[in-house]
Amino acid sequence: SKPKQQSLFLIYLDATSVLNVSKSNRSASDKAANHASGTTSQTQPAIIASAGVGMPPNMPNFTLKDLDFVVKFSQECEGDQFRQLVHALCPSIYGQEMVKAGLLLTLMGGVRKNEGIPGRVAIRGDIHVLLVGDPGLGKSQLLQAAANAAPRGLYVCGKTSTGCGLTVSIAKDAVTGDFVFEAGAVVLGDRGLCCVDEFDKMTNEHQSLLEAMEQQSVSVAKAGLVASLPARTAIMAAANPVEGHYNRSKSIAENLKMSPAMLSRFDMIFILLDKPDENMDLALSEHVLAMHSGSAARADNARKRLLEAGPSDAPLLITRTPDGEGQATRQPLVQRLRSYRGNDQDNILPTVLVRKYIAYAREFCTPVGGPFHV
Repeated sequence: SKPKQQSLFLIYLDATSVLNVSKSNRSASDKAANHASGTTSQTQPAIIASAGVGMPPNMPNFTLKDLDFVVKFSQECEGDQFRQLVHALCPSIYGQEMVKAGLLLTLMGGVRKNEGIPGRVAIRGDIHVLLVGDPGLGKSQLLQAAANAAPRGLYVCGKTSTGCGLTVSIAKDAVTGDFVFEAGAVVLGDRGLCCVDEFDKMTNEHQSLLEAMEQQSVSVAKAGLVASLPARTAIMAAANPVEGHYNRSKSIAENLKMSPAMLSRFDMIFILLDKPDENMDLALSEHVLAMHSGSAARADNARKRLLEAGPSDAPLLITRTPDGEGQATRQPLVQRLRSYRGNDQDNILPTVLVRKYIAYAREFCTPVGGPFHV
């Protein structure tokens, strides 16, 4: 008899993200929501399918309990949501309220314009941020906190990354022998956030990010493969000056040895300076020790001491009247963000709830600016 003909079929999938929707993974967010709302654990409600329409695959699914938290938080903190979210972003780093506000606005994102309109060039809605300053001011911790709070966030170190690792590379498949694309960090972070630390250590890779940061796409023409991959990603980078400390007598480009084309891609640039201040340094040291001591009373006293020793020469952004006469109608933004209330330390939002709130705002909120906001 003739031998039987056998065929071998190989089934494989290429995925950029995987989401585990088991009950065990949702228990942490439910517990945090119960803690914030003061309710006891109930049975898991059915997932609202309409809440996840159009979202990236790894953005959190909204439940009834999550939507109740968004409504309750908006009602209880009406007009004060922004300050609460700023304090919830990396609470271990004292101060830097304006920097945290900029990072929070980057997480919220903007509105993409002219998308899908024939004959019109699409204008990106994502915000790119660059943190520049002296070492030891917590830039890396701020980036990691932003990546954790983002519904879809990636954190990479520029010293160990290449241009192909950030954008896209071509590899040969071990099974079929064909050339395939391997997405980098910027492509994997599509419709999300990509945090790049040590941005000054990767000057050779800056050219590969120019297209991704402005056109929000990565064009590839290698090994007979021609494609354009979407990279609608907000870039959040941190860099140290080339001389070790920021030189005020030089420009930002001279301090970073960065090309004007790359520098122009960033919408917000924050310069962090380490000013010698004995009282402030002592208060910061006590703040760090109090955080690791586990004593709530000591942490509260350290925070009050920091508020007393805080800088008073911070730049002020004043809210002006609609007629543009320049008269301030309320406190400057820095003072409003820096103000603390009696129960702020005990009611800091957990990261999982901040992530839910940001995901809801990115999907369902489309603000429109007017002349008063300019």
